[in-house]
Order: sequence, then structure tokens, then C-alpha cells
Amino acid sequence: MPQLGTATVIKINTVTIAFGKSTGFELSADMIDTTSKNSGGDREFLPGNRSATLSFEGLFDEAITSTAGFDLLNDAVKAGTKVTALFGAASGKTYSYQAYISSLSRTAPEGDVETFSCTIQCTGAQTEA
Repeated sequence: MPQLGTATVIKINTVTIAFGKSTGFELSADMIDTTSKNSGGDREFLPGNRSATLSFEGLFDEAITSTAGFDLLNDAVKAGTKVTALFGAASGKTYSYQAYISSLSRTAPEGDVETFSCTIQCTGAQTEA
């Protein structure tokens, strides 16, 4: 059965990021070019190192930002702190990584709500639960 996106959350150090609007998970592998003169004109590859990134966007709320929002993430970026990042649904499979916050932005458009977005670069192996 398909899963609603509303069930998927991102947690940083066990804290669910509040007022999340969208979440994303990307797992990729470097491709090592093994093409040779014997390849018959077709490129050939082997998989190399894997990497993962998590991304999300949320609504900014000054009342909770220090405990479950922008300030929590901002502090981790400034300190260069490694965090535990978890992506998934409370009732389903989750993926967790040790990670660093690689980008954080906050937008305050005229006549609209403030939002923030974040990209997390995972480091090391994935843990599934």
C-alpha cells in the first residue's frame, strides 16, 4: 500500500524536526569508468563508493525553533557537530546515519510564511530499523 508523505519525518539526534513540509532521501554510488579498447565502443562501469543525503523543508516557528527547528540545525552547522540523522516513518522502516549539516537556509517572503530548508550529508554506513 502506498505511504502518505505526511508519515515521513526527519529526526536529528532523536528530535523530530517540527513543522516539516517535505523530506527527501538520496542514495547514490560513484561510477568507476572501466571502459577499455576492448569495450567495443560501449562505456563500461563498476559501482564505487556510496553516499547519501537527506533534505527537508519546514515552516519556521520562533516558539519552537531552539528545540526542534532552525536553531537546533544552525547550532550544529556552526559547531561542525556530527549528528545522528534518521529518515522514515514511525510505523515503518527507518534509515539512520551519522551526518553533518551541509547547508541551511531560511526564507521570509513578503505576504507568506517563513520557511527553512536543510541538506544533510551522511557519513559512514546506513543503519536500517
